[in-house]
Amino acid sequence: YARNKRMQVILAEEFAKLYKDKGVFVSMHPGWVDTPGVRTSMPSFYEKLKDKLKTVEEGIDTINYLAIAPFESLKNGEFYYERKVVDKHLGIAGTSYKQS
Repeated sequence: YARNKRMQVILAEEFAKLYKDKGVFVSMHPGWVDTPGVRTSMPSFYEKLKDKLKTVEEGIDTINYLAIAPFESLKNGEFYYERKVVDKHLGIAGTSYKQS
């Protein structure tokens, strides 16, 4: 999941550069959502945090927001969480990379 999310972030950045006059390209994170996938693939995580996980409706909020927001209100190439631009890199997670 983390590698695929990182690829989404990089693709959004690259598409934003390549096609800056053709649209808006962003990436996002829905937060940790109570889904069957989380329950079955991460049972320990689920047991510890099940009372703090988002509902499916809460998880899709930013996706819906980005889908209907006017292009000019979004920041091209950025990463969104809870309808806001947030840092793309977590120092402790080793998510930084060098752009070519």
